[in-house]
Amino acid sequence: MSRLLSKKYIFIIILLFIFKLSIVYAKVDSIELAEDKSTKSYIANINFPYKKTIDGKYLYCLNINKKTAKNIKANIVENSTIIDGGVIYILKNGYPNKSITGDKDKDYYITQTAIWWYLDTVYESTNLGKQFKENGTDSYNLRKYVKELKDNGYKHRNDDLKVNNSIVIKDLNVSLDNNYYVTNNIQFDSKNINSYKMEIQNAPKGTKIIINDEEKEYQSIIEGNKNDLVKIKIPNENTKNRNIKLIISTIINNYMAYEYQPTDKDMQNLVLLEKSSSELIEEKDLSKLMSINEEVVDVPNTASTSSFAITFLGVLVSLFGVRWIKEYE
Repeated sequence: MSRLLSKKYIFIIILLFIFKLSIVYAKVDSIELAEDKSTKSYIANINFPYKKTIDGKYLYCLNINKKTAKNIKANIVENSTIIDGGVIYILKNGYPNKSITGDKDKDYYITQTAIWWYLDTVYESTNLGKQFKENGTDSYNLRKYVKELKDNGYKHRNDDLKVNNSIVIKDLNVSLDNNYYVTNNIQFDSKNINSYKMEIQNAPKGTKIIINDEEKEYQSIIEGNKNDLVKIKIPNENTKNRNIKLIISTIINNYMAYEYQPTDKDMQNLVLLEKSSSELIEEKDLSKLMSINEEVVDVPNTASTSSFAITFLGVLVSLFGVRWIKEYE
């Protein structure tokens, strides 16, 4: 026996970001190789020439014992068995994408030798040699950088090479708190996102934003990074007949590496890293995503109790009424 006694408003918003963006890399079937200078002999008296395309893109050698690939055409190797998460990690975190020592020649040297050392580790080979890895001369103290880059690459060897074009956002819930609809933290969980822009279209006056526990009036587009903890506060009295939309945009960077083989098969195969940057924009209608649930509470059914009492009283009146009439007669 129960009836509705009170109502509690709970608004659940589930933001499902579905992106239709297609990432297209600058993949080409063939490249033209140039000739360039050699690096210095930084570790164990080992040096080697730079590998570049004729339009200036840096490449790295995959076969240390073959002839240097230069002044020749190279064709892409489809479904390369060498390219994995570790190779891509080393290239992403090596020259020219990142500065390691601040010296271009040293950084290219570190990146190339990290690739060779990594391949030795994966395939259990000794192409780079013990002197380089352990006790050869290292007057510039670069071995530690090579080893660190190689070790980190090995940790990423099983990374998924598929491009992830989505922003993963955990389900959000919005509850009524002191006359405001307040979200929980809006968090991003995607390796491709570093920063974002957030806009609330048709936000009513008094809307507030809480970023890392700092509350302020919402005025315009907000910029932040994926580690920010963001909440939205919307005054409940100003939400009627408003089409409130949350719009989020971000730039994602994706990387893919491609193996190329020179037309002269005695020359080294090479790897080229390609980067793609694209903007993702998604909007959600917050007004339509809100729902209201009523909380049901058990209370005594007074209507049934009263009915029983009236019936019982009627029986008593009938019995005593009959007796009184007989005594009066």
